[in-house]
Amino acid sequence: MAQINLADLSKNWEKVVGTVLAKCSRPVSVEDKLLVVACESPAVAHEILLRREIVAEKVRKGWGIAIDGVKPSVRRIPLPRSVPPKKQALPPFEPTPQEVERARGKIEGRIDRPDVESALAHLIATFRRRFSRGKD
Repeated sequence: MAQINLADLSKNWEKVVGTVLAKCSRPVSVEDKLLVVACESPAVAHEILLRREIVAEKVRKGWGIAIDGVKPSVRRIPLPRSVPPKKQALPPFEPTPQEVERARGKIEGRIDRPDVESALAHLIATFRRRFSRGKD
């Protein structure tokens, strides 16, 4: 149960220490009844240390985590465990009819089947457009 509360505390850390300090610090664990807070610099660690009583009181009241104090530690701040937003898929590359006709002119008469010739011309035009191969 304490781990769930610690995860929720980490997610809502801004409510405990404020926006500025929340960007530079994050609670990582509870060791010997001390809340260990990862801080990105000694200055941030000092600020957390100065506010240790306020932070401890808010954590005890808001999340029910039994701690006696706060122990700032200068270290790399772990990234929050959240699902990254999905990237939108790029629209498909669609060559213009002129580009397809230009590519068809290059391969005309070399392939016996018109459907394969058309598909290949479309592929060549798409490849040129996608990889900037405008040279003929």
